[in-house]
Amino acid sequence: MTTVSATIRDRGLSKKFKAMEATTSGRAPVVREAWRAAGVAYLRDTVEDYRSSAAGRGRWRRLSPVTVLLRRRGKGRKIRTWADVDRRRGEMEILRDTGRLANSLMPGAAGNVLQVERLQVECGTNVRYARVHQRGLKQRFELDEGQLQRNVTQSFGGRPAARTPTGRRSRATRRWNPMYFQARNWLRKLHGKSFRVPKREIIRKPTKARLRSYVGLLKKAILSPLGR
Repeated sequence: MTTVSATIRDRGLSKKFKAMEATTSGRAPVVREAWRAAGVAYLRDTVEDYRSSAAGRGRWRRLSPVTVLLRRRGKGRKIRTWADVDRRRGEMEILRDTGRLANSLMPGAAGNVLQVERLQVECGTNVRYARVHQRGLKQRFELDEGQLQRNVTQSFGGRPAARTPTGRRSRATRRWNPMYFQARNWLRKLHGKSFRVPKREIIRKPTKARLRSYVGLLKKAILSPLGR
């Protein structure tokens, strides 16, 4: 399974950790748990970055009008105009539709990667579509017209044409929403075409400051049980 992850390691401390492993007399799990604690700290920071970027306070590119038109509407009012689309672009969180990707960054959650190896820890997610957003890859667009109908108002009231007792059709009184048909025609032209998804880094290389804090956790977790 494809994963999107970062590996935390500190070569400067490796010799010290190896020496500690040799002196723990079978207490190697102490070292392993120390690396796991560092991984959990990294994931916690990643979740904070994700929430900030999803809210539009980070470096992630804004949602496209296509995403706004087709994302699950929930309990909000249907889209009626293009102005509604622009407004929702500023209100919708980025990469926060089902919550599956964001939740997978939490230790122990479905899709989470927290793999401790000797003197390093790998952290990230194995959610399938994470790689597309992490690297900004190409993806084929598939139009879900049913979702468009659920999201966008088709008419502003009235009633459709109906057959009279004589077999003729009465005149329709429904007021159709032209914006819906404009959006549908536009999306139909995009159907089946490939486009590049904007690159939005979910997993980032730790900053020097954060790396120092992880090393501090490692030292504390390992030295304390050994009475040092």
